Amino acid sequence: MSCFDFMHKKVIQMVCARRNRSGFKYFRETAPNQHRSVEPIAVSLDGDILSDAIWWSKLPARLAEEPAVGLADESGRSDRRPSTPSAFTLVELLVVIAIIGTLIGLLLPAVQGARESARRMSCQNNLRQLTLALHIYESTNRRFPPSFGWDGVSTAGAAGAALNWSAQARLLPFVEDLVVGAEIQHQLQKDYHTAILTDGTLISSLRIQVLLCPSEINAVLRIDGTEKHFPLNYGVNMGAWYVLDPKSGASGGSVGDGAFQVNGKLTSGKFSDGMTKTLAFSEVRAWTYYVRESGMAFTAAPTDTTSVAALGGTAKNTGHTEWSDGRTHQTGFTSALPPNSRVVKSIDGVDRDIDWTNMREGKSLTAPTLAAVTSRSYHPGSVNASRMDGSVHNVSESIQSDIWKALSTRAGGETIEVD
Repeated sequence: MSCFDFMHKKVIQMVCARRNRSGFKYFRETAPNQHRSVEPIAVSLDGDILSDAIWWSKLPARLAEEPAVGLADESGRSDRRPSTPSAFTLVELLVVIAIIGTLIGLLLPAVQGARESARRMSCQNNLRQLTLALHIYESTNRRFPPSFGWDGVSTAGAAGAALNWSAQARLLPFVEDLVVGAEIQHQLQKDYHTAILTDGTLISSLRIQVLLCPSEINAVLRIDGTEKHFPLNYGVNMGAWYVLDPKSGASGGSVGDGAFQVNGKLTSGKFSDGMTKTLAFSEVRAWTYYVRESGMAFTAAPTDTTSVAALGGTAKNTGHTEWSDGRTHQTGFTSALPPNSRVVKSIDGVDRDIDWTNMREGKSLTAPTLAAVTSRSYHPGSVNASRMDGSVHNVSESIQSDIWKALSTRAGGETIEVD
């Protein structure tokens, strides 16, 4: 078949594909193997047979009126094949899933790292605010606040409890943009267990955001009968180990070598090691297990975690759950062990990471307060800490023990190089 015959036949097919609307009902082939063998036989819808000339004269008009959308064979069926919707094969789908999983695996650590970096920066900002408030307090009162107040004779009950407010509580009136600060200041002469705001809210139950690290996972209210307390994450520097000698009465806190003391009235001049080389605050974890009240006589500080775990006493799980209580196990830390040290002790058949204190401040007139209360955080491999000059640092948990202890003493005379 010549090109002309082929095109001729296709034109006829195209026309006949529209026969119901254009008036052409059928066509026939004559001598299909001969040159120009297609002969259209056109019949109008009225039944009139159209001549070949008339048929061809009507063809352009018909085509113009109704453009062809497909080609038809003799039976009138279009030769256009319906398009098959494209779809993934199982192998392609598995490849796509594998690629997406790989991308998630690559991006997730980066997202988590960015979030942790933001939490760490927010934590450091809290420490800056607290240390700034510390200096405003010192400028106002000509001395730094005590860690805990004790009359030297009371050992139980509400007697002398008005003195027991923590250093953090005394600083809150000097923290910028803390609305309740002024009300707290008016209540510092009352027992911290029962002091209330004007609306009747227990002050000790308040969630103080500047005292909480964003990474803390146990920032929940502690309810103990009628008492309500909220945790904190920033402890004051109580020195290396020896906190209080109650045999010396109210002046017994002078044995403490940290930046804060029981009944302390420290001034800047007492920091002979330098404010840049003395810790002010460091992170602690809320709801820490601790062992207390072994009541033993003075002993040298332990040198490792196993030695601390071996010390006796009664186990509790409420360490660092009261921001208003000035005792070391609640609002302080010591440098007996480096940051994030794990002191594993079995309590009720479960291994716990613990702190230890020989005797809580103000609970005995004879047994000293010795404490291994470790600085801990939820930041991977480090803790945030501020120094007395107002600077804030991220301290690696691998810091040498002697350097960490030197940073906790205000007048130890140590020679160290720190950034």
